[in-house]
Amino acid sequence: MQKKNILPLFIGLFLFSASAGTTLAADDAKVLVTAGNETLTQAEFNQMLTGMPPELKAMMDNEPALLDSMLNRWADFSILAQEAQAQGLDKKPEVRNKLKDMTTRILVEAYLQRNTGKTEVSDQAVQDYYNSHKNEFSHDEMIKAQHILIKVDDADNKEEVAAARRKIADIKSRLDKGASFADLAKEFSDDPGSSMNGGDLGFFSRGSMVPAFEEAAFNTKKGDISEPTLTQFGWHLIRVTDSKAAGVTPLAEVKEEIQQKVQAENQQSEVENILANLKEKYQVTIHQ
Repeated sequence: MQKKNILPLFIGLFLFSASAGTTLAADDAKVLVTAGNETLTQAEFNQMLTGMPPELKAMMDNEPALLDSMLNRWADFSILAQEAQAQGLDKKPEVRNKLKDMTTRILVEAYLQRNTGKTEVSDQAVQDYYNSHKNEFSHDEMIKAQHILIKVDDADNKEEVAAARRKIADIKSRLDKGASFADLAKEFSDDPGSSMNGGDLGFFSRGSMVPAFEEAAFNTKKGDISEPTLTQFGWHLIRVTDSKAAGVTPLAEVKEEIQQKVQAENQQSEVENILANLKEKYQVTIHQ
């Protein structure tokens, strides 16, 4: 990942870090940056980084220049904000409204984090959800496949179609001699979405692919490679790597998904109960 892609992420962390929690280190009071009337301490910087992916933190540890860039970017934002205040922009109604809205969102997020989502989803709750929502986890016959595509830009150009056919035939010959399908997909396939993964398309059911591709794929046995197949995209070779008969996905494969769904439903119920109680505490009147 390039550094230029990391700095915008840091800006986002800087803008929204007020809602993040963190465990502070012993040198929290150390001042990292002074910009005008503002300072950035180690503790505040740690808090900004709370939501950063681990791999980006590792990059920062290994690249001191990246840390310097981040601190300089914080200083840039700080002095811009100070100058905006000096010009009275924080007093403008539209700015005050945006600040109020942001403060409200941060407070609501912090409140919900503290007061909801604490109840663990039991195995029985997962089982009950699975039993009563079997239709959500049912599926038609599915296959898992890899493919190699030699694209044809102009299907009416017979020479281009023939040249692509010769190329796919040569690849098929190499596969028949034992070459790795994944390696040849990475080297030759014109499908950018799958080539880097060895041509892997994952599992799919009927109706997911264009008809000619689907027919060839579902008529190819597991472990076999199809004959060259022409679609509107070009010539394909398809290798079927796995299959699933129509049925219901086992609970073990969807347990985590169900836990997340039940947790979300529980949290929504908690929010509704909280709001019902708060509406008794705080009078709400809608003026139309």
